Amino acid sequence: MVVRFVHLKFFCMKKGQYEHLAYWLLIIGGLNWLALALFNWEIGQVVGDGVTMNPDDIVSRVVYGVIGVAAAYMLLMHSRK
Repeated sequence: MVVRFVHLKFFCMKKGQYEHLAYWLLIIGGLNWLALALFNWEIGQVVGDGVTMNPDDIVSRVVYGVIGVAAAYMLLMHSRK
């Protein structure tokens, strides 16, 4: 039995590149949560099949809003560097 390893460039990224990718994933996810909290709209509705989570309780919307504001803050701070 022959075992072949597939080397993808993604797994060979340097530490700074992983942090950069993680940062942008945080921004996208946080802005998605902010849109969900403020407008009850989710990016998944546009990209996916229209089926989405619909949290109606106030606690979920507050949590989504706080995380979304934090992501927007990170985006502004990162763009100033």
